[in-house]
Amino acid sequence: MDGRIEALSVYEICDYDDDRSLRGFTRPIKRISGNLVEQGAIPDSAVPVLTAEYENGPGRASGFKVHPLLVPLINDLADDDEQ
Repeated sequence: MDGRIEALSVYEICDYDDDRSLRGFTRPIKRISGNLVEQGAIPDSAVPVLTAEYENGPGRASGFKVHPLLVPLINDLADDDEQ
């Protein structure tokens, strides 16, 4: 995994209708990250886990990206799950 997923893939994986908005797709992860910061489990300077990407400025997201520093960690966890 390179850390990026196209919005169209999210629609397919989640079986969303084409007219559904992905607005707020990153909110749960941001909320959990914020809670971990408040609890002191991760530093305030921690990188954002998941961000939306836009091709032409504000509007519909073209995709979503996991911060590059976290990609190896996530890949390692996925490898462990496959064993």
